[in-house]
Amino acid sequence: MGKSLKIAVTNLWNDFGGGTRVALYITNILLEEGHRVDLHSLGGPQIELLDRVHGTSLTPHIGKNLKVKYYLVRGIQRQILSKITISALKLFYKIVTEILSQRRYDVVFLFDDLPNINFERTDSTIVLYSHFPLAARIVYNIYDELDTDPEYYKYIVNARLAKESVKRKLLKNLFHIGSTSDLNNVKIVANSTVTSIFAKKIWGRVDQVIYPPVNNPLSSHRELEKKDVVVTLGVISPNKYHGVV
Repeated sequence: MGKSLKIAVTNLWNDFGGGTRVALYITNILLEEGHRVDLHSLGGPQIELLDRVHGTSLTPHIGKNLKVKYYLVRGIQRQILSKITISALKLFYKIVTEILSQRRYDVVFLFDDLPNINFERTDSTIVLYSHFPLAARIVYNIYDELDTDPEYYKYIVNARLAKESVKRKLLKNLFHIGSTSDLNNVKIVANSTVTSIFAKKIWGRVDQVIYPPVNNPLSSHRELEKKDVVVTLGVISPNKYHGVV
């Protein structure tokens, strides 16, 4: 093992979704490699529960080489902000800016989007792992709901699109959109080839594609007979065309 690094992993909300799972797995790997990690998030369940849900082993590291910082531990403020993306992101990016300006970390992990902040104020290496940039959805008007076409659903969809359009106009200024060629301390990693295509359009480059970790409990059972079965993970929505499979 090489030098032990001081690392910050920043995740908007620690919840039960796939994005949090990736953030926690990255944290787990870094801890097992002997690094010191601070996990920053606006809020979420206790680490013990997250371990049980996501299959990680973070709890034994707490108080040793892992510190967990929840900025909104409980109360009405957390409940409100968890429903208002703009306010939550503004607060979160303010926290990220403070983390970077402290110059305490060798590496800082971000997820999905680059905040529109001054990256020259830090000596840290910044690793952005993007599942899909919201900035790309804003710039290229990508709406999942546009693929939903039942007549009876039309008015609900239009109302959601109108609400989403307003929200995106307000969100746009929070993100760095444009070339990152002068941001030498920023490394951009995409979770898929599709994400890398849009990341390149938004930021001009992608340094690497790393697919999310998948733990297959059946991988050791090679004697199992293979069947023609399609397994889908995640939300079932019309734009994913599950009925075509």
